[in-house]
Amino acid sequence: MAKRDFQKALDYCFLLLRYRQRSRLEIIRRLKARKYRKEIIARVVEYLQDRDYINDKHFAYLYMESYLKRGWGPRKIDLGLKKAGIPYALRKEVISRDIDCRDRIADIVREKLKSYRRRGGYSCQKTRARLIRYLSGRGYRYRDILEGVKRAFKTENEDI
Repeated sequence: MAKRDFQKALDYCFLLLRYRQRSRLEIIRRLKARKYRKEIIARVVEYLQDRDYINDKHFAYLYMESYLKRGWGPRKIDLGLKKAGIPYALRKEVISRDIDCRDRIADIVREKLKSYRRRGGYSCQKTRARLIRYLSGRGYRYRDILEGVKRAFKTENEDI
C-alpha cells in the first residue's frame, strides 16, 4: 500500500514538474492538498531532491529570469519567491545578482510613453504620476523609479 502511494505521489510530482520547475515547498503543498501522509511526502521530496528534480536555488534563478522578462521589479519577485517557500538568504542572493533596475525602468517608461501618446496627450505631471504608480505596482523601489523616469524623460527630450 505504501509503495503504491509513494509511486502515485511521485507520478503526480512528475506531472507537476512537466509544466514548470517547482520549489520544494510548492511540491509539499501540492502533495498535502492531495492528502498524502507525511512519511510519503518526505520520501517523495527526498527522492526528487536527490535526483535534482527539485532544486530551490535553480528554481529561484529561473523564477527571477522569467519575471524580469515580464517587467517585474525586485520587490515583486522577492514576494513571489517568498510565497514559493524560498529562504530569505537565497532570495537576497538571487535578487542582488544582476538586476539593474534603473535601465529596465527607463526602457519600460519609454514603451509606456509611446502608448500614452497614442491614446491622447496627458499632461506631464499626470503622465509622470501614472508611470510611478505603474512601476511601483510592478515592484520597483521609489528612488529607482524616480531615477529611471528621469533617464527616460531625458532621452525623450522632455523635462519633468
